[in-house]
Amino acid sequence: MLEESIDAVLAGQGGLCNTLNLFICEFLKTLGYNAYPILASVGVDRTDDGDHAIVGVRDVMKNGDLYLIEAGFGSPTFLPINMDFSEESETYHQSYDIYKYVKRGDKYVRLHKTGSRETNPNAKEEWVDVYYFSIEPSTTEQIQDGVDRIVYQDQTTLFHTFIRVA
Repeated sequence: MLEESIDAVLAGQGGLCNTLNLFICEFLKTLGYNAYPILASVGVDRTDDGDHAIVGVRDVMKNGDLYLIEAGFGSPTFLPINMDFSEESETYHQSYDIYKYVKRGDKYVRLHKTGSRETNPNAKEEWVDVYYFSIEPSTTEQIQDGVDRIVYQDQTTLFHTFIRVA
């Protein structure tokens, strides 16, 4: 799986979250960073874990700190996200998204702000859960199993209900 991810990116093919984030993880390790893959779950009120891959990086600016790298999500994340906050991260404004991260128990949750008043003065602004994760390292096999489940087994995901043009 890892070799396939590296080959796909170097060939200019790109890929889903597992391909892109596993590549970024290995690239960061090659540069000497303490990077590891993390299994996340997209959606709310989920009982299963793991259909999205992200990257954790420790000891970036100081010993023990944690940053999140997200290179394979439909909503752009152009910066490393500092996850060293007590309850809630700063709010990020990138491209067309406004988002933040919060802690809920032993999980972190990415939330997006909906209902922009900039484009619609009557819109109801609210924060919506997008995905959640723990900061524990995952294996490439766990990442692949999660992605395989949504791409090949669960026929109700966005991969099966939206037309995509390559």
